[in-house]
Amino acid sequence: MQQWTRAIARVLLAVALLPLFGCSLSFLTVRISDFESKQVRGIWVWRRSEQTGQYLKDTQLVFGTLVKQAQGELLLYTTTYGPLGERGALSTGLARDASNQNIVTMQVAFLRRSAPGTFKVTTYNAIGDSPLSDQSDFL
Repeated sequence: MQQWTRAIARVLLAVALLPLFGCSLSFLTVRISDFESKQVRGIWVWRRSEQTGQYLKDTQLVFGTLVKQAQGELLLYTTTYGPLGERGALSTGLARDASNQNIVTMQVAFLRRSAPGTFKVTTYNAIGDSPLSDQSDFL
């Protein structure tokens, strides 16, 4: 319970300080169909370039500890973003599919310093990145 409380306090503090640094907090709902079997280590958030139309890596989410509690599972993760590689510690609840525990859904937060745009995601593990997601979100 204490770790859960600390994680929430960190998120609230980060959100409160965002406007001071010109950042926006954005949220994406991500479904990973092979979370444990592929040993997924994180997510890359890709932003569509207005100039070229191609997607470029924007923010990295590195998965950390998975905390199992009575309320469910909490995934701690670190975001790396911006040209200087700024970092932020966040957490999210993890929902497992009832028929296949390897399928998880999570709502991840990430910081962006840029104007609204179109984003996609990939997951990655020790071997490499998955293909870009089919779905895109305008944030």
